[in-house]
Amino acid sequence: MSPTSHLYSAKLLAFKESTVLVSHHPSWKRLLRACLLLYLIALGVRLSAAVKMGLDSQFSTGGDEETFYTRARNLAHGNGYVRAGHDGVLRKTAYQVPGGPILMAAGIRILGDSPRSIRISAIVISSFSAPLMLLFALEMSPFPSAVMAGLGCAFYPSWVFYSIDGYTEPFFIPFLIAGLWLSARAVRERSAGLPFLGGLAWGCAALVRPLAVPMVVILIGYLSGHKLFRPAVLLALGFLLVFSPWLIRNQIVFGHPVLATEGGETFLGANNQYVLENPAYHGLWIPPWQVPEYRRLIENITDELKENEIEYRVGMDFVRANPKDVPILVIYKLGRWLTPVAHTTSSARYLILASYGGLILLLLNGIPRKIFRFTPSLRMVLIWSFILCGITAVY
Repeated sequence: MSPTSHLYSAKLLAFKESTVLVSHHPSWKRLLRACLLLYLIALGVRLSAAVKMGLDSQFSTGGDEETFYTRARNLAHGNGYVRAGHDGVLRKTAYQVPGGPILMAAGIRILGDSPRSIRISAIVISSFSAPLMLLFALEMSPFPSAVMAGLGCAFYPSWVFYSIDGYTEPFFIPFLIAGLWLSARAVRERSAGLPFLGGLAWGCAALVRPLAVPMVVILIGYLSGHKLFRPAVLLALGFLLVFSPWLIRNQIVFGHPVLATEGGETFLGANNQYVLENPAYHGLWIPPWQVPEYRRLIENITDELKENEIEYRVGMDFVRANPKDVPILVIYKLGRWLTPVAHTTSSARYLILASYGGLILLLLNGIPRKIFRFTPSLRMVLIWSFILCGITAVY
């Protein structure tokens, strides 16, 4: 083949690749219209579901929704980020990261002090997940497929269920998808602004759920491993800009830059003889305060860090003393992870598994066929999935 033919082939290949890239990324006007439409669809679906389930109904006593609502009310009324101890006294807390209650408090300040304000805030913010899913899907699929991904995000039943109440998921998922999208674009485009924006998104996600922290660490390592040192530094800076004030606050209040103090309670609550033996708790956890022998250990403690340390120690003692039971606990936890919405009947949970289980089987079938193109987007999704799987197996 002549040099001219080689040059022609190279140009033809470049043209084909650029055509595919353009097909993935439509004009900004078309993309903007699609994003706006997806947001409005997601918003309408969630508002309709919330009205049907009770937009003004009170949160269940003792549940996570009531807990976050109480924290948000204290913030909105100027009492700071506080929590009632076992003695009933309000003290500054680091039990959970404050991002969710901060956003809920903003809703209370704007819309008034009521559960309705919390639900509307959750609906407004969670609806951004649909257009963000479109943008992230464009990193690995054509525009029509990306639109379908956005629609799936808007209508997926269990996501709609969690989007309309006082949980932290409605505030976490949009930041998570934004972090994945911006990080993937940062690898592809190698621009300075994208990794910094990605770091900001990951910082917001980590302030809502600390699950994002290990993802950021691995992403920095991933970028550095591909010799993208500048994006790695910018991502780290963006993350620290958002997240470091929380660590500094905890250093001042508790003398340690603690991430959160709920880990010990969750670890002990999920790794003990009671969840092992009671089928109703398989894969779940039981608050240590509800177990008399654990309550005696912590009822007189007012120091969150000390309580966290004791609970971790007791939980580790159980794990060390019962190594044969650990795999069983892990299987229970992963089983619940694959069948979410824990307080519903088992049939409903298996219907949820069926709704996406077929997709998992198709994806697994694609591995031996070698039909996957391992883009940065796919790698990041796999990394995130492994992180969630690992955290679930432990906690």
